[in-house]
Amino acid sequence: MGECVVASCRVPSSALASSAALPMPPGVHRVGGLPAMLVVASYEASPVGPYRELAIAVPARLGVRPGLCVVLSVVDCVDARAAYREQWSLPTELGRLRWSTSLSRVVCSWLDGGVEVLADVAGRGRGLAGARLPVALPARSLQRRADGPVVLPRWLWGWARAARVSVSVAGDAETRAGSGFARAAPSVAWLAGPHAGFVVSSMRVAASPARHPTGLLSSLRAPTVAGAGGGTAEPALSESRATVKWPAQPCWSFGGIGRLVGLPGA
Repeated sequence: MGECVVASCRVPSSALASSAALPMPPGVHRVGGLPAMLVVASYEASPVGPYRELAIAVPARLGVRPGLCVVLSVVDCVDARAAYREQWSLPTELGRLRWSTSLSRVVCSWLDGGVEVLADVAGRGRGLAGARLPVALPARSLQRRADGPVVLPRWLWGWARAARVSVSVAGDAETRAGSGFARAAPSVAWLAGPHAGFVVSSMRVAASPARHPTGLLSSLRAPTVAGAGGGTAEPALSESRATVKWPAQPCWSFGGIGRLVGLPGA
């Protein structure tokens, strides 16, 4: 099964004012006053095999439609990077991610970016504060690709436990020199410090391809392949996709489900 850590991170005013810290795609607007979400995940099973991920998403809106905009996404699998860009229009890049877990602690390190995320579930108290509870979390990403803004509906299921999440950021030029993307990536120094969060075990995720939003309550399906509507392909799609094996259905799931799950439109 997959496992992930989700942390709620207050965004300082200096980061809000900096396009280098929170770069937003055209047409998608940041919503102030709400925390950003830091997600690190380890997927044991997916259509492209096992891989790890680190992502930062900030509250955003597309017109009056609220959601989250992913401003930083790192995976350690070439096929996952191509899929994230093609299917979901996420700004995903390759990086070196290291994952370790124990009964009470999860650690994920982004080696190129000098970032370490540590989640500790020990000592969270008794009762609900220390309980392992079932969760079903909906999420909607607001992104942009070559043919315009798109909406990505997703669901996450699993068993969650509250955790203390601490983030350390080396952030110096020497640490980030190992990767061209790490040097050009958004500044993440504002993430450093303690945060409230939770660890999800036996994680399952389901997602539909990104689609163009229409109306207030529904959206039409966008072309599965970016650029099919007359735009140009995303950068990742210029690479070979011979090893990417995608189901023919418009929705796929991973992290341990092992079967496709249909989702309602968002």
